[in-house]
Amino acid sequence: MKVEGFTFRNGSTTGQNGAGIHIASGNPTILNCVVVNNLASNSGGGIHCAYANPSIIDCRISGNSCSQGGGGIKSFDSNPVLTNTWVCANGPDQIQGTWTDNGGNYIADECLPDEGNGSCCLQGTCVSNMTAEDCAADYGFFYPGLPCSDIACETVFSVDDDGLDDPDADFND
Repeated sequence: MKVEGFTFRNGSTTGQNGAGIHIASGNPTILNCVVVNNLASNSGGGIHCAYANPSIIDCRISGNSCSQGGGGIKSFDSNPVLTNTWVCANGPDQIQGTWTDNGGNYIADECLPDEGNGSCCLQGTCVSNMTAEDCAADYGFFYPGLPCSDIACETVFSVDDDGLDDPDADFND
């Protein structure tokens, strides 16, 4: 299964794990997604992996929190593989448990890298010359130091209690 180009934001759980994404088993691919500002009462504020080995590629996981660990990602009997992914500004920590660094990742307590300005993908549109902080405030995906001509921004759909913003979207693998 592949999930591509989605934003998972402002999710919350009570007595549960994984407020943004909860992977109970399997080996899904999570590609070009933003997981931001989710709150889990237990662990895995952004992503909770249990008995799963997901590939997380070109994603931004920031501003998530939980009470027991794995603010960005909690790995329980799992081994997520991260490639070109930002995991930053999550609490109480960024990643808890086993994971594989496949290169190009930015793991830090703050989302402000030394590169300064770059481009930001916002709902499928690239905006140049933004800071990481401004991009995150607008729920975008930040590409430090890159011009828009080097980036392919994907359309992002939001899911809420009432359904999908795009009723014609096909989410079947």
